[in-house]
Amino acid sequence: MAAAAFKISMKVVNSLNQSKIIPLTVSDVNAAFALFPSGGSELPLSSLPCVIADMVFTAAGTDTSQLRVYINGVDSGIRIYNATNLGTVYNRQVQSSPIAIPAGALVKFEQLT
Repeated sequence: MAAAAFKISMKVVNSLNQSKIIPLTVSDVNAAFALFPSGGSELPLSSLPCVIADMVFTAAGTDTSQLRVYINGVDSGIRIYNATNLGTVYNRQVQSSPIAIPAGALVKFEQLT
């Protein structure tokens, strides 16, 4: 199947319980990185410790099925499965198990098949 770009809405909540929604664009190409609104593939989420509290995908992807999470350039070992984070899924993966991010850490997401 042909790769088709899709969007992710990522909810980040810091240690003061302040939240923000960050949109990402995903190209659905293996080994490519998700893009933040700045056009870059890395972003410091918060100057305080925070969690990625939820990720809502608009599509599961046709050529990719998951995202690899990098924190400060290191593979965290965390995999986010596209199909379990669709907006139509009642109990999404990230919503059920938030991802802790240290203060000031750079985060990026690599697409995998």
